Amino acid sequence: MIKLSICYPNEDDKSFDMHCYSTRHVPMAQTLFGENLVAMSIDKGLTRSNAELPTIYTTIGCFYFKNIPTIQNAM
Repeated sequence: MIKLSICYPNEDDKSFDMHCYSTRHVPMAQTLFGENLVAMSIDKGLTRSNAELPTIYTTIGCFYFKNIPTIQNAM
């Protein structure tokens, strides 16, 4: 299985609309990838080993495919 991760950095002057991402963008990706997509997940609010430091990424979207050719077919 191949995992394709899309990382969204945590930036002080930016905000991330999780509702829009999970209800609009992810379903759109599901439709585009179709049967090539095996599974997907959204990781939110990833903390660092030192909890006092800001998170590096606000969100990571993960898309799972059977193999590289299925990713290429999906693109």
